[in-house]
Amino acid sequence: MVHIYSLSYRREDPHLGRFRAYLSLFTAFMYLLIAADNLLIFYVGWEGIGLCSFLLIGFWYDRPQAIKASLKAILYNRIGDVAYLIAMGLMYSVTQTLNFSIIELIYQDIYALNPKKCEMIALLLLLSVMAKSAQIFRHL
Repeated sequence: MVHIYSLSYRREDPHLGRFRAYLSLFTAFMYLLIAADNLLIFYVGWEGIGLCSFLLIGFWYDRPQAIKASLKAILYNRIGDVAYLIAMGLMYSVTQTLNFSIIELIYQDIYALNPKKCEMIALLLLLSVMAKSAQIFRHL
């Protein structure tokens, strides 16, 4: 839908090709993220979406406000990325896998054995999502 909307919205833009390339790259990384079956592939999509957010927010690189906004976005994305990496490492240390379906099957048992680590994983994942999506108390 974003691609369809942008057909009319961006029609007169002299840099339409670059915009479409960024938007297509964003769509590809979003698809990779939602189609991932493990935490590592999910992270690649996650990183790509962060990169594309930076590119799309700073699309008009000749405008100082766009540059400032894109730098803020990449900074907050980095915070979320680090939280996600730590959570992924902890998840692997607890479950010995990065596969979503296996984690889903064994997580209840793992939580019973290691509740503090599992709660830390949940908090880190929450922090990573909040940083990625610029939630209210985290947005600039």
